[in-house]
Amino acid sequence: MADKRVRGMGLLSKLMIAVLVPIVISFGVIGYVYLDHMNEMVSSTSQEMQNMHASVAREMDRMTSVAIREGVERLNSLGERMIREKAKDVAYQIEIFLKAHPKLKISAMRANSELRRIAVQPVGKTGYTAVHDSKGINQFHKNPKIVGMNLSKLSGKYPDFWRILERSLSGDSYGYYNWPEADGTVRSKYMYIAPVRGTDLRVAATTYIDEFSAPARQIKEKLEAIHDRTERELRLRADRTLERFRSTSQETLRVFLVVMAVSLVVVILLTYWFSRSLIRPIIHLTRVANRISMGDLETRVEITSRDEVGLLAESFSRMQESLRAAIGRLKKRRLQP
Repeated sequence: MADKRVRGMGLLSKLMIAVLVPIVISFGVIGYVYLDHMNEMVSSTSQEMQNMHASVAREMDRMTSVAIREGVERLNSLGERMIREKAKDVAYQIEIFLKAHPKLKISAMRANSELRRIAVQPVGKTGYTAVHDSKGINQFHKNPKIVGMNLSKLSGKYPDFWRILERSLSGDSYGYYNWPEADGTVRSKYMYIAPVRGTDLRVAATTYIDEFSAPARQIKEKLEAIHDRTERELRLRADRTLERFRSTSQETLRVFLVVMAVSLVVVILLTYWFSRSLIRPIIHLTRVANRISMGDLETRVEITSRDEVGLLAESFSRMQESLRAAIGRLKKRRLQP
């Protein structure tokens, strides 16, 4: 009848829960900490690589900007010097020509083809030299419509140009001015005006300054192309490195989870084996006690362990012997007359 009673949770289940719950919780905490650490490491590594990429990109931008700026400045400086030397050289040539022709009047000067060839010379690709006098009246120009014009008429439309030219009426003058193009764009020109010694003539040499800085623009385009290519390469390598790192992290995570799963299975099996080894003698004693209660005093207690369960088994054996002895005495009493 004892076997048919409703039972609660067995001792084996209680032992399994008592042992496994702390272990599972420990594994869970370890797994959570590991996953959190891995996620943090991946995130921080990704952020560091992005910061490094941004830092390299900024440094490359700065280096490119500095290189272009210094290159343009040096080329513009070289262009200014060439324009200045051209103005002084033409002024010197006119001075020599006029010394060789001391009786040449201003009206004859304009008609003199040799002097006109000296006075109007190319500067750079699109620039030229021109000559005006101390009153601001042009004497030689590549555009015939300008010859004889009082250049002060241009002061309203081209104030920067006129300021440079106005200063030249009393000596050397130079500077930048903006010049509108036919297509509506505005480009910067540099002009140097040198006086012709012994005369009231001034030689103006002018051209677009970007003609001299054009190599710098070409270098800028090449540097920008190199910059873009290098940035793409850095980004690609950073992405590859980060992907390898993530792949390694995921592989490590998989190994960690497998090790945790195997360890948990081993722990469960060992716990079950250990719990069974503890519970088996108790179950055996329970069965022996049930048989004794049913009158079977010959049932043997087959427990040889020397722990607390073994002591309990010895107590059961002594109780069994005592019961057999007591029953034997009762039987003898009944047989006596």
